[in-house]
Amino acid sequence: MAGISRGQAFTLEGFVAAAVVLTSVVLALQTVVVPPDAGTANQDDSLRTQAEDILRTQASADGRDLTHAVRYWDPLRRTFDGAQDREVGYGNQSLPGALFGGAFERTFSARGLTYNVVLVYHRPGNASARAEPLLYQGTPGPDAVTARHAVTLYDDMTLTSPGAGPRRLDQYDADPDVDGASFYPIPDVVDGPVYNVVEVRVTVW
Repeated sequence: MAGISRGQAFTLEGFVAAAVVLTSVVLALQTVVVPPDAGTANQDDSLRTQAEDILRTQASADGRDLTHAVRYWDPLRRTFDGAQDREVGYGNQSLPGALFGGAFERTFSARGLTYNVVLVYHRPGNASARAEPLLYQGTPGPDAVTARHAVTLYDDMTLTSPGAGPRRLDQYDADPDVDGASFYPIPDVVDGPVYNVVEVRVTVW
């Protein structure tokens, strides 16, 4: 009987040891963080860097800088000049050559990539920010990356679309019910010479 008891004890100890080892393995697997595929991570970083480079280059350009795109509004049509509509901006069209000099088309469209360009601007008081699509090609995929660059608009700037005229930004109204020639969706939200701060946001996938 003693031998049997000792054998049973050894068996029990074996089961306990196996359970402890199994539990340790399960816990270890649950705590392991699987890093993203190196190739995917590198591609995401590359796309974001390329989009940021375009925005930075445009922001420092002489003449048609990044604010030129933000102000490329046709007050009579109530869209960006030549755009489809306010819902998608230029949509699946190419951006006009006057905006970004074709950089997005060369960098992304030529490689079969899709991208959105939206303008995120402040609203008066504590109202949440709002986005105006400059070019919206669809809902970003799960692997999308985003680049951002903020620009400042000033009261004495004018719209840059052909035929917009010399009217200053602070002479436009952000109320869509006003006369069309006086409508510009980005409002004047700051006292003094600053008109608004707009974030140009590019999402690529």
